[in-house]
Amino acid sequence: MTLIEFFTYSYDPVLIGIAALWGLAFLVLTWIWRSHVFEGKKYFIISFCAILWWVFSLGMEIASTGLQPKMVWALSAWLAIAILPVTWCLHIEEFVRGRDLMQNPMLRVLVIGVPTVIGLVALTDPWHHLMFTEATALSQDGARVHYAHGIMFFVSALVLYGFVLRAVGLLIRGVLGTSGSASSLLMTLIVVTCAPLTANGLYVFAGITVFGIDPTSMMFSLGLIAYSWMLVTNRVLDTKALGRDALFDVSSDPVLVIDKDHKLISWNDAAAVQLFNDDGPELAPGARLKCAALAFISDLKPSGGTVFGQQFSVGDRVYEPRAVHIACPIDPAGRNIGWSVTFFDVTERVQFEQSLQSALTAAQQAAEAKDNFLAVVSHELRTPMTSLKGGVDMALSGKLGVMPAPVNKALVIAQRNANRLSRLINDVLDVQKLELNKFELKIEQIDLAQMLSNALEENNQMATSRRVELTRQDDTDILPVVAGDPFRLRQVIDNVISNAIKFTPEGGGSIEISLGIYDGLARVSVRDHGRGIPAGSEKIVFGRFSQIDGSNTRSGEGTGLGMYISHRIMQQMDGRLHYESVETQGSVFHIELPCRSEDCLQNAKCG
Repeated sequence: MTLIEFFTYSYDPVLIGIAALWGLAFLVLTWIWRSHVFEGKKYFIISFCAILWWVFSLGMEIASTGLQPKMVWALSAWLAIAILPVTWCLHIEEFVRGRDLMQNPMLRVLVIGVPTVIGLVALTDPWHHLMFTEATALSQDGARVHYAHGIMFFVSALVLYGFVLRAVGLLIRGVLGTSGSASSLLMTLIVVTCAPLTANGLYVFAGITVFGIDPTSMMFSLGLIAYSWMLVTNRVLDTKALGRDALFDVSSDPVLVIDKDHKLISWNDAAAVQLFNDDGPELAPGARLKCAALAFISDLKPSGGTVFGQQFSVGDRVYEPRAVHIACPIDPAGRNIGWSVTFFDVTERVQFEQSLQSALTAAQQAAEAKDNFLAVVSHELRTPMTSLKGGVDMALSGKLGVMPAPVNKALVIAQRNANRLSRLINDVLDVQKLELNKFELKIEQIDLAQMLSNALEENNQMATSRRVELTRQDDTDILPVVAGDPFRLRQVIDNVISNAIKFTPEGGGSIEISLGIYDGLARVSVRDHGRGIPAGSEKIVFGRFSQIDGSNTRSGEGTGLGMYISHRIMQQMDGRLHYESVETQGSVFHIELPCRSEDCLQNAKCG
């Protein structure tokens, strides 16, 4: 056989039908491959590819001229003939039983070995003639081949019949174990599987042909196309559709499907139980919606997207409706053809939110009651404390006569504790004003250098009692002027200095205080040499009723309110109170306010 003979073809009317069948099968295969998900899909795709090759080889055999070219195409078709029954059986096995035979090593050898051996026998037939004997010859008109089948043809056919019969047996078992649409589908699959088997048997054993050719491939092609149509139209095989149906049916939330005319066309069991009643208009046979649900559906507009509705109650349940636009799949503009409406049961969420709101309200009321109680108690304590403190001060001044030493000592102790209690009362009242936004400031121009001098003078006695020295070293020759409330700013400075004294061990050295100007800010810095503050303690340092705790740093005095109040005061005066600290080496607190004097602003330096 020469190349010219091999590539010489003739026209045959049968080729038109074969070409149309091949093209249709190819389009269906592409559609199924891209758009559908079902069990055994990979073996279905391989089977479909095999039938495409078989039909193509058949067409080329018919178009070829001469015995040898026709034999080449006939033998090449056996590559598909050997694969097709095996992969079809694998497809049915996985679809019906959910089992992939290729996962079993022994069966994998059988599944791969059988098509491989048969294919090799077919491709090497010109040398051994076991598939088609030498008696094979052309018909009188030269258009068809009269095949003389060899022993391997019948052996191969019987082996492949075994795979097909296995598939039929699986389908029969499936029919007996199912009902409804699934049973009808499996019965159709039996017909699809048996039709080409019957056609091949009639061809092999009775010599029956269609247009002079083996009808098996055409029967299988038509069967696969019919089966593919079932895949498209029958939801039993579509995994995605089954998943959507399962979600629709088992959902505990009511789900309705509404057409573009607001008519009810489908619903799940939850909707029937929770939203249907005997009143109102009938949207579908046996379906009358409760008024709240009907109102939401009636207001739907074909605008696309998702529509969220207002919550409504039905009995003791609360629902939140949500409608999703259903677009027409064949309209490029995606015109609305209905809605999928889900009524989410949010009863538990609403109850939780209500409980949370009630708890929040109760907590706010408790906090307000506590604040009011503290404010009332503090106010009530202030008047008798003033009288008590005044009496002690008068007794210590000598205006009531000279007191014996033991009495004088007791009065000093009483005075010290009266001062502490008075500070506590004032701190509590300040906190209440801050929390209630009733803290008023009287802003004035303040000579910060002079205020700092006064503060050092008044805190020096406390420092001396603890054998701590207060030193001052200013970083500027300019006298900064700032805007603030003089009383409150002095309160902040006193708090910072007294804290440094309290947190410095007795006889622990000096506390350095400085005044400087940095980036247009007047800064008072107070440096101590105590144990320092652990990193990340800002919330504790500036918190309410809190102090940094430690073996030598926890102060026996103070309420833990001073730094909290000072921090809030500085924020309200557009200033800042912050600190730097290294554990075991001490801390430095900075009080910063914007400069107001021209000299201060013009000569500001970076720090």
